[in-house]
Amino acid sequence: MVVMDPTSRVPGPTEDLWTPYKELHNTIAKYLASPGDYPSVILEENLKNFKQTFLNLLKNSAPDSKSRQELMKCVQENTSLPHRQTLHVSRELMEETIILSDMFGINEYVALDLLGVAEMQMQHFPDLTRGLVAVMLYYDGRKAVCDSLWLLAQARRGISWDFASGCDSRLIAAYMDQLVSNNLITTILDLLNQIDVNREMEKLQKNRGLGGPKHQRLVHELILGIRQSLANVVFCLAAQAGLPQAALLPLNKHISEIKIEDGAVIDDVSLTLVMAQLYAFDVSVLQKKEEHDELVQRLPLVSEHSLIQSLMKDLSPMTTTTWNCSDLQRLAQLAWGLSLCALRNTPAAIRNKLNLRGEEDDELLINSALDADSTVFKFLNTKMLPSPAFAKDDFYVCRMHTLFTDFLILLPMKVKEMRNQADENAKVINVFFQQGLIPPKSQNNHFENLLLCMAMVYDNDKRGLGLEYWGLPPSDGHMVLSRTPVSQNILSKFANLTKDYLPSLLYVPYLKFLTSLAKEPQGVQHVFQLLNTTNDSKCTISWTHFYRAMHKYASNLSQDTQVLATDSVYRPRGMPRGINPQELLGLHSVLTLIKTVAENDPVGRQSLAQNPSWSPVQTFLALVRCAVPVPLKADILLTLSAFAKSTEVATEIWQQIEAANIICTVASTSSYQPKGLQTELEEVETRNEEYPLSRAAMVLFNSLVQGVELPLLLGMGKRPPGLSPYMFFALDCVFLPFLHRTYRKPEEKWQVAESSLRLLHSLLSQYEPSVQDIAGRKVEITPGQMPTDVAPHPGFNILVSLNSPSPLLKLVLQILDEACLHLDKFTDFPGKRELEISAHICLSLLHLALAKLPKLTKVFSTATTTKQVVQTIVGLDKLIFNINPRTGHQDHPINIIKFMSYAQWLPGHASLAIRFLTLLASNASSHHKLLQVVAFSIQSKPSKHAFVDILDFANSFEDPYEPEKDGVALSLQLKEEVLDFLAQSLLFPAPTVAHLLLGYEIKREMRHTVLQHPGVLGFPRSCLHSIIQLLDTLANVHGAYQKPGRIHERCYAILHTLCSNPESARPTLKYLRLCNDFLSRHVIKIRNAIIAKTPFGLHCASWLLRCIAVDLKLSFCEKQKSSIQGLLRALLSMPADDLMKSVDTTHLSYSGYHEKQRHGSELMAMILQDIDFTMQEVEALPWRFFDHSQIELALKKCEFPAGSPSEGLVDISKLSLLFRIELSKSNAYAGQRDLVNAELKEVLSYAARVNHARSLTLGGIKIAGAWRHVVGVLFNVIPLEFMPVGQRHRLLLAIIKLLLNKIQIAGDTLSPEIASLSSSALLLLLASLRQCHLVVLEARERAVDPNQQLLDSSGNVIADPFLLTIDTPTVGAILSGIAHWLNQPICNVQLLRANLYGSLLVFLHLSCFDATAEELRELGQGLGGSSLYFRRLAQNPIASNLNAITTLNQRRMAALEALSKLNENWISSIFVDATRGHEVCRMLALSMIAALFRLSPQASWTSLMINKGYLQSLIESIVTSDQELLEMLRPSPSNLKPLYVYEAKMALLCRLVQERPEAEACLRLGLLSALSELSALDCRPFNEDAGLHDTGVPGTLARYHQILMPALKLCSSILNTMGSNNISCVHEVSTFLINHADVFQLILRSGSPNLPLDALQELSLVVHLLSICASPSTSNINRSPLANLSMQRLRQFTISLLPKFYVSQQLALQLRTDDPQKEEEDKRYLLVLQTAIHLLTFARHIAVEQRPMTVLQPIFKPSVSDSGNHNSTAHLQPPDLGLLLNQVNELSLLVGKAKKQIDLEVTRLNSMSMSLQSQANITMSEPFLQSRQLVEDRIARRRTEVKALCLLTEECLHLLWAHLDLYLRRNLPRPGHPLNDSLLEPGFVPTAQDLSVLKQGVIVGLSDRVEAQISDATKVNLKKIVYLELITNVADFRTRQREAKISSGCCSGGSSGSFSLLLFDLIMFIEYFSIN
Repeated sequence: MVVMDPTSRVPGPTEDLWTPYKELHNTIAKYLASPGDYPSVILEENLKNFKQTFLNLLKNSAPDSKSRQELMKCVQENTSLPHRQTLHVSRELMEETIILSDMFGINEYVALDLLGVAEMQMQHFPDLTRGLVAVMLYYDGRKAVCDSLWLLAQARRGISWDFASGCDSRLIAAYMDQLVSNNLITTILDLLNQIDVNREMEKLQKNRGLGGPKHQRLVHELILGIRQSLANVVFCLAAQAGLPQAALLPLNKHISEIKIEDGAVIDDVSLTLVMAQLYAFDVSVLQKKEEHDELVQRLPLVSEHSLIQSLMKDLSPMTTTTWNCSDLQRLAQLAWGLSLCALRNTPAAIRNKLNLRGEEDDELLINSALDADSTVFKFLNTKMLPSPAFAKDDFYVCRMHTLFTDFLILLPMKVKEMRNQADENAKVINVFFQQGLIPPKSQNNHFENLLLCMAMVYDNDKRGLGLEYWGLPPSDGHMVLSRTPVSQNILSKFANLTKDYLPSLLYVPYLKFLTSLAKEPQGVQHVFQLLNTTNDSKCTISWTHFYRAMHKYASNLSQDTQVLATDSVYRPRGMPRGINPQELLGLHSVLTLIKTVAENDPVGRQSLAQNPSWSPVQTFLALVRCAVPVPLKADILLTLSAFAKSTEVATEIWQQIEAANIICTVASTSSYQPKGLQTELEEVETRNEEYPLSRAAMVLFNSLVQGVELPLLLGMGKRPPGLSPYMFFALDCVFLPFLHRTYRKPEEKWQVAESSLRLLHSLLSQYEPSVQDIAGRKVEITPGQMPTDVAPHPGFNILVSLNSPSPLLKLVLQILDEACLHLDKFTDFPGKRELEISAHICLSLLHLALAKLPKLTKVFSTATTTKQVVQTIVGLDKLIFNINPRTGHQDHPINIIKFMSYAQWLPGHASLAIRFLTLLASNASSHHKLLQVVAFSIQSKPSKHAFVDILDFANSFEDPYEPEKDGVALSLQLKEEVLDFLAQSLLFPAPTVAHLLLGYEIKREMRHTVLQHPGVLGFPRSCLHSIIQLLDTLANVHGAYQKPGRIHERCYAILHTLCSNPESARPTLKYLRLCNDFLSRHVIKIRNAIIAKTPFGLHCASWLLRCIAVDLKLSFCEKQKSSIQGLLRALLSMPADDLMKSVDTTHLSYSGYHEKQRHGSELMAMILQDIDFTMQEVEALPWRFFDHSQIELALKKCEFPAGSPSEGLVDISKLSLLFRIELSKSNAYAGQRDLVNAELKEVLSYAARVNHARSLTLGGIKIAGAWRHVVGVLFNVIPLEFMPVGQRHRLLLAIIKLLLNKIQIAGDTLSPEIASLSSSALLLLLASLRQCHLVVLEARERAVDPNQQLLDSSGNVIADPFLLTIDTPTVGAILSGIAHWLNQPICNVQLLRANLYGSLLVFLHLSCFDATAEELRELGQGLGGSSLYFRRLAQNPIASNLNAITTLNQRRMAALEALSKLNENWISSIFVDATRGHEVCRMLALSMIAALFRLSPQASWTSLMINKGYLQSLIESIVTSDQELLEMLRPSPSNLKPLYVYEAKMALLCRLVQERPEAEACLRLGLLSALSELSALDCRPFNEDAGLHDTGVPGTLARYHQILMPALKLCSSILNTMGSNNISCVHEVSTFLINHADVFQLILRSGSPNLPLDALQELSLVVHLLSICASPSTSNINRSPLANLSMQRLRQFTISLLPKFYVSQQLALQLRTDDPQKEEEDKRYLLVLQTAIHLLTFARHIAVEQRPMTVLQPIFKPSVSDSGNHNSTAHLQPPDLGLLLNQVNELSLLVGKAKKQIDLEVTRLNSMSMSLQSQANITMSEPFLQSRQLVEDRIARRRTEVKALCLLTEECLHLLWAHLDLYLRRNLPRPGHPLNDSLLEPGFVPTAQDLSVLKQGVIVGLSDRVEAQISDATKVNLKKIVYLELITNVADFRTRQREAKISSGCCSGGSSGSFSLLLFDLIMFIEYFSIN
């Protein structure tokens, strides 16, 4: 006895009887499936824990009264269980627990646990209650224990097989030996006696433990499975290692008690035990292994010396033991006797150990088994071998083969005796027949039964065991025995010589034996040669004899037919000729043998079918026309169907059938009609209620249509050609009426349907819709005669019938309905197999019809358009929703869905059903109807669960009708098809069928759906739960990521579709978070799939990353911080605490800081590192017979179409078919054809490698795109509060470097698609990096104290902002990387170049422009921050030792150095892109050139651009773009790209002309002349339209401004660069203004302060240009009179604007605002001030600074009017000086008010800063930061306003002084200066009164208040200036020559000193004249 291990596990009182046993079974199965991936320690631990379970096999813990009382007490007191405080037992639960405890004899707590598990498993069984599920789990758990034991028994190393290589066989063997030694076999045999299916079912029925038919079937199968698994354990132990005496003797006793009912075969369990007994007697291992082998030594028959004697005693004929079935006893005696004979032939060493007795024991056993009255072989033939279980197990067949071969080899004399006895019996029977007597039944027929048994065994031979009869080893090498030459000779003689002088009694058995041997591909050739080599005419076993006999039968029987065919001649009839029953059996056997040889040997088929001396086809068809029995005719047609597999023979058979007229094709005038197939069907078969001939005819026609192209011209010349008569027979005579006929055998009804449906399916699958079938084909039989109509292809009629409301479609749907009706009963019935096959073909027919419907519809549409036919078809997609006559509902789709619920035993049906539904749901209308049917049907719940069952089914499917298919592959295929259906359905607008199956609400808005776990709140299990479970299984096995397949790729794709759909995104993502953060868990392990570099793994990773991107975006929008934290924790490997706050590095050393930064690696960078950027290429082999270019063309031709899941890949099957068709057309001889076929395999292998490479490339593209998506969301959407700016900067910089490094490594092998994605990702990353710098710059500007910590916009502390600078090596590396990438040959795609240009621009701004002190104060532009920045660094102890801190100049020098190292081709390519290519690329290239000039105007690219003509080309392109710009001014332009390109050109030119050499070059190349020629500038729209709001296109006037404004700015830039003294430049600008004078006059006429912002900018620029062109340097320019006239009018219109731009307090109040949201108003106010300055400058240039002053033209009249009428001055009338006086007064008030506002805001800002300093430990909040920013913005605006007002005041004072000097000094009569009125024009000559009034007005206007306000604004003491001026005796008021430098772009005019001097001069001038 084995001592029990104290750690052994037994089911305790708190464990259920299902979960641990299923886990054990899964553990063992996984270990045996992949021992290398599963540690044996886990298996050993499990086996140790469950050892007690195996020893006490299927024993339950008994019920306990104490436990029951505790349960009842808890229910009565409504409390929880003592040991389970969370469980409250209801009364219903207690009652169910007691029922289970009493019914199964288990402990109450175990029953309670079982019910708890059943509660959780109810989601998988929606139609069952908790108790019924518990019953199933109980039996399933017991079966799991038995299956686990069975797996262990199979896995041990043994004699018959090797189960799993690599597993620990010694561990398993030792474990099983311990169990066997503890009476495991006896326990199993006792359990088999105890477990009776009928008793168990009665017990369940009595306790209401059975549900509906399906539940009953499942429970019944589980109980049968338990018994079968127990028997399998015994069989495996016996087959692998034999059985010891303690086990074998009880097994013999158990078998002796087996009973077999009369007329029945042995049951499966008994058969398994009998085969275990036979294997226990088997000693064939002694022929396979050496005598010293361990397996031989451990064999019980060798190791246990008493076993042989015990068996002799137990099986001896003299024993008193009575066997219930004596035939089983004789079988055991026969097997044991043969084993004893074999043991006597073993080596002496073994034989001496066995202590065998004499040979009389052997003879005694054999004679007892083969006694005259014994029927052992008959028993095998009738009771045992016909069992279906025997044919399924190869080891059963192998053991019977060993039994028969041992019998033939070891007992040759006994075989000869049996043969002789058979000859004697045949003679006796012949004598009795000759005398007309019935032969006796007691004849000994052992040899006949032996042949029949052997025939039955080798019928099921799948391992080639029958080859031993031809002297060949079996095809399965494991079955090879060491046969001696003598033994091989004996077997060969038995097969070859048995036919010699064969008596009639053995004729049929021997032919059956040969037929079984002919089913093996090698054996069939020997059978053919055996019957083909004889020349003996007396031999009855030869092909010649067979065909001669057939010919004689046909000849004799046809004579009788000819006699009957005469109508008018009467002759006496001879003796009737017929075929007796014995001959019928012989003919049946002969025809079966011929058919078998023809099916398995193509060469033999040709010889048998086309031998001219035999004429088999004519002979067979002649027999069909004769009066022979219908079964014989059926055999003949079946034989012809085997011949029809050859194309040549099939053609001959078609012609012979037509000639024989076995189906009436031509009407006859004779009253006698030969018996054709239709007559036989209607008169004979219908009367007999058996239809073998009709079924055979369908099989024949099916073979004919498959073997050759259809003879559509068959019968031409005799009848209308075509196959219509045959289709009429098949459809109208056989198939359509089959349901209404009566059948003797119920299964034959479905056999008729099966054969007919196969024919229809073959015809339909070969047909492709054609217009000729609709319009009709015509053929000219005889030249000159009228063409004859040819019947269309039979498939056309079938296809049209299935897409029309025809009887055929009705019958097909009725068959499916009948199948569902029968299969829903879950019981066996006659014809079930045939019904299932028929339903399978019906589903395939519907699938084909629906798949070909689009093409058929197109063909009908074409025919209708060409008026060839006026006919339409309804379509199966609509007819499938018709009413079912049986139920009255639209349940045909439901019937199809039902076949999916049968997937566990009918996976082929389920596959077709899914594919049909996928096609049906591909149409929007059909999809909607399908949704209504599935959602609102009474069978909606089981229909939806059918999809779930397929996705949940964990085991492999086994198709009984296609056993060669791999079960695991079939299971994956079904899952993939379901997922494809869901994915396709999700493409339609919600709600869809997929949403219904995935658990979403469709009766209300889907976004309100609340997804729950199965069972929670009654929520059913859906496909979404199954998908998540599939993916969790993928990611959670042993903590590793398994190799993903297409099924997982589709699951991730479906999840992405759900997440990206606005209707389903929120409930989906919410549920994914509920599933333990599904996305976060999976993204951590997704890197393994990327590293593996499998196509499906890359696709899975891409879909998952896209889902994460969507989740991040949606979580941010909905402010779900916990979700964002979880995803960031996974993506960035960040601790949870670091997600919401940055790292405080105040007290960290520099090395410690970087050590913390390096800790943990970010997943996004690791994923980027793992992505393969190269394009996978396959090296072509040197082909011998194929041309590589032709192969590539063939690959291109055979690619899957666009839109398919395999788009871009090569269809290998299509490619193979294409090559084989071409090969069939070639004239290659046989030997060369073999070489071509060999190379063709290499070509197909090359295509497979191409597919793999393309799949990898496509996977890389997808993962790169998904990575870019996540990075874009991560850095552009996620706010700083979740990812601090320091970490964001570090990660961005690392990713950018890594990305550029991978690009450089890939080089020329870089994939173009990945390059494009990477370039866009680089642009996003650099933009995000720049944003980090802008955040820091903004924080520096907000900093009050340089020593305080910087805060970002969210108030978070920016840790170590000095580390956010980029060192010079990094600057050079990044710029060089991007530039080299841009210079690569692969970078020839415009989009790629555009992205790279954008990246360069962003990085140049980031590193070289953004941190300058000259930039504005907005975000990203410093306010002198460099000094403050370095002052902060100097005070920071951490930064004092840093070498990475770089200044702006250093970074610029590094960038310039990196770019200067590039060759000239690089900059030339930029110039080329700027002038040609895509518009976006051109714009970015132009911007890039501008940035380069901004970086270093003196660099070499300046001269390169000018010398190589790029600048000239750029200028010329402006003129050539005139027509495109005119197109932009249309109301609806086609696109705006030319407009944007034009703006980019002008921006570059504006940048260029800021340097004098470039400006001179532009002038020299005619830049301004080009602008003057632009006709688009003359097409100014009069009114602004609303624009195209739907497309975002601006209005026409706005587009015109985009054309005009750049031209004006360019002119202004050139003038500012060249100066107003450059006459050539001013002349060019003047010419530009004159050429477009009409437009500028229009602009000036409409000038007003109330204009929109863009119009004000336009007006300001025009006035500015006119003011410069009016400078003194332009006085010497010679113009034409017309040009002078135009310029004069422009000046007049400009002067007329002076009163309009009178700046008053009212105007300031109207335009100026402090509201930050109305910033545009402030801009307008500043533009008004700027325009007023330009106007006064223009006036000053004309009135004051024109030289020589021979004729003065004053601007203002010598009068002072009321200021209120200034704006009402008449058009083109000169204003008066009152305008200037009043303007000065208004400006003084405005300056004072603005100054006070500035002082107030500064005070407020200082108070805020002091408040912050007093609370230094308090972090600035976001409202505080915003308030301070608003104050700073107002201060900046007011200071700018004061500057403009001061400059405007200076211009007014200057003009006022000049006019007063003219009127009051120059026109006074003084000595030497007489009054000269000719100096003034009419209207400007003042009178004395005018001068008096003018003096008084000026004195009053320039009061002390004005002086004080201006002095206060300018900080200059005017009184002091006056005093100094007086004491220096400066009394002559000379004209002051000064250059007023007024900037065109800003209001930063004169200094306060010059301004004060002007006012001083004016005051002194007035005082002087007032005294005089």
